[in-house]
Amino acid sequence: MKAIDTRGSISLPDSAIIPNDELLSLCKINNGATTCRYIFFLGNRYYCAKCTKLRTTIDELMKNGKMVSKGDHCPGKSGKIGKGDKDEG
Repeated sequence: MKAIDTRGSISLPDSAIIPNDELLSLCKINNGATTCRYIFFLGNRYYCAKCTKLRTTIDELMKNGKMVSKGDHCPGKSGKIGKGDKDEG
C-alpha cells in the first residue's frame, strides 16, 4: 500500500477530532475492511478526513483497490457527526 505524504501540508480542525467512543461504535476502528476509510491519525489524535481535501485522494485509492479500510458509515465529521447508513466494504 502506498502511503500519502502529508509532511507539513495537513492541518485538521478540532471539530474533526473523533471521540474514542465513536471510533469504536461508528468508525469501527480495528475491524479490517469495515473500518472507516476516512480515519486519519495526526498528532496523537484521530480525525475524520471525509470533509477535507484528503477525501478525493482516499476515494481514488479506494476506487483503485489500494485501501484495506473500506467503510463509509456517516456523512463525515466537520463539527457535528450524524449517523448514516452508507457502507461500502
